[in-house]
Amino acid sequence: MKKELLKIEKNVENPDTHLKHEGDIQIDADVLKGATVEAAGNITADNAFGVQLIAGGDIKIRSEVASYKNNESVIYSNGRFSAEKVSGSTVVAEKGAVINIVENSRVISNDDIFVDSCVTSSEISSLKSICVRKTVSKNKPTVLESGRSVIIDEKIASLFKEKKTLLSRLDNIKRYLVKIDNAEKQEQLQRKYDSINDMITKISGDISENAELARKNAVFGITVKESAEAGTKLIMKTSKLDLENDVTSSHFTLKDEEIIRKNLEGGS
Repeated sequence: MKKELLKIEKNVENPDTHLKHEGDIQIDADVLKGATVEAAGNITADNAFGVQLIAGGDIKIRSEVASYKNNESVIYSNGRFSAEKVSGSTVVAEKGAVINIVENSRVISNDDIFVDSCVTSSEISSLKSICVRKTVSKNKPTVLESGRSVIIDEKIASLFKEKKTLLSRLDNIKRYLVKIDNAEKQEQLQRKYDSINDMITKISGDISENAELARKNAVFGITVKESAEAGTKLIMKTSKLDLENDVTSSHFTLKDEEIIRKNLEGGS
C-alpha cells in the first residue's frame, strides 16, 4: 500500500521541530534552524540550513544544504541524494549522490558519487566511483576516497549536467500532466515526456561507456583526466561502510570513520 504524501508549503524551522511521516514529505519551502525532518519515504525541500534530514528513500534538495550559525546540516538517505550545493555539512547517502558544488563538507556513499562542478576542501568517500569536474584545496586538502575509481573528467561531468537538466524537465512535465483534462494535450505532453526519457537513457549509456573506459585505463583504479589542484589526496578504499538501513528517530553524526547514531525523542 502506497504511503500518503505529506505536502508542506511553508518553512519547517526551530530546534524543537521534529517532523515525522510514514510516507514521502514534499516541502515547497526551506528546512531551517535545527529542525529535524524524518520520512519513511522520500524527502524533497528547497533548502536545508543547519538541520537533520533522515529518509528511508531519496532526499532531493532543489538548491542548497548548508550550516547555520556554525551548526552543520546532517543528511542521511537510505536511497539517493541530490542538491545543487552542499556547504559545511555531512551527507550520508546509501545509494549514491549527485551534487553540483561541494564545499567544506563530507559526502559518503556505498555507491557512485558525482560532482558536476567543483569539490573544495572536502572529503568525498565512495565504495564505488567518484566523478568530479575539478578539485580545489584551500583551508584544508580535498580528499577523494574510492573503492573503484576516481574520475576527474569534464566530459563525464558535462554528461551528468545534461542528464540532470533533462530529469528536471521530466519532473515539470509530470506535475503538469496531472492538471490537464484535455486528452489531446495530455497525449502531446506524454510524447514529449517519452522523447526526453529516451534522451536520458542514451546519455546514461554514454556516461557508463566513458566511465568504464576511464576505469579500464586507470592506474590502481584512479584516473585523473584533468589535473587536480595541488593538495588533493586520492585514496583507494577497501571496506564497505556500515550504514544504517532502518529509518528511526535518530541523529547521525560522524566520528573518525564511524557513523554514530543517537536516538531522538518526540516527533509529529
